[in-house]
Amino acid sequence: GIELAAALELYPATDFSDDLPSLARFAEGFFLTAAEARWFAEQYLTGREELIDDWRVSPVRAENVDGVPVSVVATAGYDPIGDAGRRWAARLAEAEPRTLDHFDLATWLGRAGVEVVGYAAGRVVALEFPTLIHGFASMAGVVPAALAASDLAYDLFGQLLAGHDAAAPR
Repeated sequence: GIELAAALELYPATDFSDDLPSLARFAEGFFLTAAEARWFAEQYLTGREELIDDWRVSPVRAENVDGVPVSVVATAGYDPIGDAGRRWAARLAEAEPRTLDHFDLATWLGRAGVEVVGYAAGRVVALEFPTLIHGFASMAGVVPAALAASDLAYDLFGQLLAGHDAAAPR
């Protein structure tokens, strides 16, 4: 198959199970509702609920993530499926390190222009934007914090694609 250089995953749906605490915590009032998230999952599963535990549907359940490229995984604090992305980032952080040995994420986070916490470990640059909602990248034209968050994720992804260690933001 094709070996990907890097992946950019914004608020990824990587765990279709119903045991995400964020589904209950942010069920209503935060743009994407828990009911809508479940509807999207049903469309994907097409009535085959047994697929929820299949790693091709819920990648977080894969036995081995060694073939996954280094990824930027961005999650939003107010997102019904936010815990899916956080679980995925944690799985990738446990994987064999690839190119993140000298990744200076602290400098990038300090210049982000938006509230963000993150870490670089294993195969992931994990970004958590605690004040944002699911879909923030689509709001970048009208919400300054969404623009700053999107720019940070895109810039870090670009650094991974270029093979840089992201030692210094531009």
